[in-house]
Amino acid sequence: MRQLWLKLGTLAFWICWPVLYVYLRRSQRTRVVVRAGGQVLLVRSWLSDGQWGLPGGGMHRGESPALGAARELREETGLEVSADGLMELATESLAQHGLRFTCTFFLADIDKTGVFQTQRGEIIEAQWFHMADVTAPGFQPEVKRALKLLVAKGLF
Repeated sequence: MRQLWLKLGTLAFWICWPVLYVYLRRSQRTRVVVRAGGQVLLVRSWLSDGQWGLPGGGMHRGESPALGAARELREETGLEVSADGLMELATESLAQHGLRFTCTFFLADIDKTGVFQTQRGEIIEAQWFHMADVTAPGFQPEVKRALKLLVAKGLF
């Protein structure tokens, strides 16, 4: 059933692409690399291309990137990390499927992998991956970019 729901979400993503293009082209977004040991937490959103990505999303009006990232992380995974507990990695302009947006990447180190509560209706699944495995196909380019930022900063 999960695979069917994922395929429906991917179809909806491509049908909605023109609307997403208008909505996202000037938006500011956040992504959080949640790391526990040698693993990173990735999510699959319902309305997406079906690839694994980082938790995160858009910021509310007047919200700082760190507060937005902490809120999105809590909403999507149930993980509570304070804005002060996030390390900002970089802010970059990204392009994905012709959509261009500004994204601030953060790192959240947590003690252990565990059970999380995914956001019903938006997140289909969440899973821990070994960081070395995310270079394979099936992962959004922003995941690979975030891990390159970790390597560049000596954090990987």
